[in-house]
Amino acid sequence: MKILYHHRTQAEDGQAVHIRAMQQAFRDAGCEVREFALVRRGTESAPRATGRSWNAMALVPRFARELLEYQYGRWARPRLARVLDEERCDFLYERYAFGNEGGVQAARACRKPIVLEVNSPMVLELSKTRGLSFPRHARRVEERIFRAADRVCVVTRVLGDMLVALGVEPERILVTQNGVHLAAYAEPGDSAARATAREALRIPPALDGRVLLGFVGYYRPWHRLDLVLEALATRELAEAALVLVGEGPAHEGLVARAK
Repeated sequence: MKILYHHRTQAEDGQAVHIRAMQQAFRDAGCEVREFALVRRGTESAPRATGRSWNAMALVPRFARELLEYQYGRWARPRLARVLDEERCDFLYERYAFGNEGGVQAARACRKPIVLEVNSPMVLELSKTRGLSFPRHARRVEERIFRAADRVCVVTRVLGDMLVALGVEPERILVTQNGVHLAAYAEPGDSAARATAREALRIPPALDGRVLLGFVGYYRPWHRLDLVLEALATRELAEAALVLVGEGPAHEGLVARAK
């Protein structure tokens, strides 16, 4: 079986880890995977979207950014359709992104099934974080995308119930919970590996023997790491510490709260 995997992610963070792991899981199951994306990740030669810098979107006004996000779907649709036909893919697997109708439209045009992976109801998330300039239009587009997918993979049953409320039939929803490759982590008794990791992360010796809570990626206010700091202020977690690997706009506020 040949799968075309489509995503609009650029950041080399937790999303990239998830994407690579999902692709490898498909390959381990005997599938052939082709990737259509904005960036190359150095895994294999595959059809990629090129010729446009989407990093600049972070610098434009909110309303303009939304319009560009909708425009991406119009730009991606013919390219996805071409790859689906030329590569003779069995179906399109797409990581849902705000405002992107390109995948469902390309799949419909090619009469191919589309499996949509939804990790967050983006309209709800963005309305509570960066805000939306055209909220009613955003809701209509999101509902069209969800309803057009042949299967919708969600990471929790709670998220699945939210999609049912948006009009997605329960029989089209599949819960695929996030997982962990235990082999990628050192055994608890591997003191040498733990010491190496602590040195690489520049964890001070004063934290030796303490429980460490970690977050890896680009941390934003809506990740609510401030709630972790509140928990660390309790007596039960007085000896624990939070270790952040990465950077993000929430950094200054978290440092101030920690102090």
